Amino acid sequence: MKISGIDESFVSIIDYLNENGFKTIASCDGVVAHHENVEEKANPTYAYIAFLKSDRIIDVMAALLRDKDNFFVHFSNDSSIEPRELYGNVIKGTRYSVFFENLQDQLSEYFERIVRGVVDGIITVSDEEKEQLIKIEKCLEQTEESELSITFSLNGKYQPYTGKSGRTNTIIIRTKDGLDYERNMEQLAQIISREFGIALIGINYNENNEEFFKDKDEFIVAEPDKCSFEYCFKDEDLQKALKIIEFAKSIENSLETMEYIEPEYDDDYFDDIIGDEDDGDYDDIDEDLLDFEDDDNIDFDEIDQ
Repeated sequence: MKISGIDESFVSIIDYLNENGFKTIASCDGVVAHHENVEEKANPTYAYIAFLKSDRIIDVMAALLRDKDNFFVHFSNDSSIEPRELYGNVIKGTRYSVFFENLQDQLSEYFERIVRGVVDGIITVSDEEKEQLIKIEKCLEQTEESELSITFSLNGKYQPYTGKSGRTNTIIIRTKDGLDYERNMEQLAQIISREFGIALIGINYNENNEEFFKDKDEFIVAEPDKCSFEYCFKDEDLQKALKIIEFAKSIENSLETMEYIEPEYDDDYFDDIIGDEDDGDYDDIDEDLLDFEDDDNIDFDEIDQ
């Protein structure tokens, strides 16, 4: 894959990764000083690198997850029915992403040392550490023909509306793009809640919901538009999470359908995401790479080809 527009703090590690068989598709070094402009738009929330599948990607993800204070990762299946194309590169299959806070460039060198250590064999990862990640990978690969877009987020922060601190794991489920309808995710959330005995809340962002979340580590949050829901779970509930995906896939065709309404974006929306420094055509931006559901304000100014 070709490379272009890499942020200053990630040039070395992106080059190294691609030279060693990794397939980077998007990145941001997360450093505020590298993303400032006159109108102060597009300041990053997280540093991140997104990948397609490669031989040692699980090893890298597992090693980074050892540091639960700094890193969280995403595993996502295809978010659209048909493969997408970005500058001649076909974006298809499971996507792997790592995120960390790096506003002052404080973790760039540390992150690079870990990644290089794994690739060079200095840092080794046990089969036990990789086992759960491989299960997630296989689970997502089995959803290739599904209409469901699924993202596993491991070791991420709770959403602000929960009022909870600490780390959690989540699954976010919605309908894949490319269909002329959407499946009713509120209905799916209700069925899963009953089938697996998990507390469910239909979130209302105009109300204080913290009392519901206060004593819960496992719960389902259904979005008010019925287009997606989120399941939060602890590490010990991963096997249940995998069963939930298998169950959801088995009943997806029985779910109610709703008319698909394509989101409307104005120029300010794309300025906020991409930043004024980008001279490219917004029509060339692959929306699949904007699909990092619970990480608002991620700056996609820099797209790796």
